[in-house]
Amino acid sequence: MLISGSRLLVEATIVVGFISITLGVAQKVASFASAYYQRIMGLTPIDFLAFAVVCFLFSSALSGRKILKHLDQHTTGPIKPHETDY
Repeated sequence: MLISGSRLLVEATIVVGFISITLGVAQKVASFASAYYQRIMGLTPIDFLAFAVVCFLFSSALSGRKILKHLDQHTTGPIKPHETDY
């Protein structure tokens, strides 16, 4: 079974968010263990955390949009034209 485009995007942003948090935590642990302040691609641990928050907010917004669209389709039902409309 193929995954729809929006579901794939939601799952990808969640994975990217977890990777970002992992990199930030690893960088913070490495800075505690060593004498100098390390940066990955010029980014600090708080930058990785901020990026993860953006990823999670984006994925939750996409999920909420998809849920509301699904609920709206099931509550309104199919629209039937009136007999007078041609």
